[in-house]
Amino acid sequence: MSEKVFDFRGDNNKYEFDVFASELIPDAIVALQQGETPIFSLGDVSTITGMAKSRKTFLITAIIVAFLKDGGFMEMNSDLDEKRVLLIDTEQSRAHVQRLMKRIFRMMGWDFAIEVKDKLRVLSLRELTPDARFKALTETIADFKPTLVLVDGSADLIDNTNDLTVSNAMVNELMRLSSQHHCHICSVVHTNPNSEKTRGHFGSELQRKSETVMLVAKEGDFTTVKPQFTRNIEFAPFSFRINEKGLPEQVEMTVKKKEDLRGIYEEIYSYSTFLSYGDLREKLMDVTGRGKTACENRIKTGLDDGLIYKDIDGNYRLYIEEVKENMVLPF
Repeated sequence: MSEKVFDFRGDNNKYEFDVFASELIPDAIVALQQGETPIFSLGDVSTITGMAKSRKTFLITAIIVAFLKDGGFMEMNSDLDEKRVLLIDTEQSRAHVQRLMKRIFRMMGWDFAIEVKDKLRVLSLRELTPDARFKALTETIADFKPTLVLVDGSADLIDNTNDLTVSNAMVNELMRLSSQHHCHICSVVHTNPNSEKTRGHFGSELQRKSETVMLVAKEGDFTTVKPQFTRNIEFAPFSFRINEKGLPEQVEMTVKKKEDLRGIYEEIYSYSTFLSYGDLREKLMDVTGRGKTACENRIKTGLDDGLIYKDIDGNYRLYIEEVKENMVLPF
């Protein structure tokens, strides 16, 4: 005899925000991916960040082409059947925005004389006030129904990016729009000078609420893109340069020195004898500047490599090799 299940919710909407184990909740639909690794999902928000002149706008171009083009670009692609992109620029002049748009046309193989408003719309909102920019954004999303929205200069949607109340409200609005219109909204913001921290409270709040934060750094002729934070498995970092035609093209990354994970753990445990899993993860996030998933992977690596171990109480400790009795000590 099966156990009887009582539905205590009744007919009212008192429990409309509750999550139940018996619900059939579909997985998020991936809008942009790298191989099998999700980067952007419909109904969510993300962030592209980096210092000024780090070629964030060129990355936007590459993402749009990867999203729209059959076969993708720079090892990124989209499997969606319906693909429409809305690009909004709040910083550059109309002539510069048109130059960006023509770059996309060239990479897609489109004729400049052919209108592609069923696939791509590009707005230049530099001259408008913050309120008017946001109004144009919301009205165009409702009318055009894009699947991917990129806002280059999203900080210009508000007057003061350091105002906590205004910043939180705008981030909440972007999340609401992405959910309501079942699209992905990616905002482009600057980092502070010589830092990987996004600028202002608006940038910090965007970073916290984003599905993916892509960090863009210019290193000589090359620009490298890496996952600063992500709720998914981290996508593989990649690099690109600007070729003789003025278009971005992927280049092979220079292999960097392997991370000194032992040194990182020694630094963390110089202040603590043992840590809970959550505390260790937070310490790793503070020291490395990486996201939750990346630091959970570092904990697994630390356990597998014998750098740390889990004691009988469930706490995590630094593994220290015992000094052998016959070892000659240098003192």
